[in-house]
Amino acid sequence: RMFTVTSAIEGETEKHGKYICREYQDVFILKWKADAPMESHDFAPIAKEEVSGFDIIDGQELILKLRKGDEELVPRSGQYIDALAKVFGC
Repeated sequence: RMFTVTSAIEGETEKHGKYICREYQDVFILKWKADAPMESHDFAPIAKEEVSGFDIIDGQELILKLRKGDEELVPRSGQYIDALAKVFGC
C-alpha cells in the first residue's frame, strides 16, 4: 500500500433519499514488466465488478488528467492527487 486517503460523496436516490458515503481509499501501485501483456481478466475475481477497463499511461500524464478533471477518469480529491503525485515524483 502506497497511501490511504479519505473520501466523502453526497448524493440522493429515489428509494433511500439523501446520503453521504464516507470511505477510506487504500492506494496500491502495481509494478508490471513492460513486455508482459496485461488483460482485465488478470484482475479476477474483481474484474466484473470493479475493473471495466484500464489504460497504461505515464504517471505525470495521469496527474495532469486528474488535476484537469478529465471526464474519462474517476474524480479524485486534491489529497488523493497530491499523494499520488508525490509517489510518482511529480
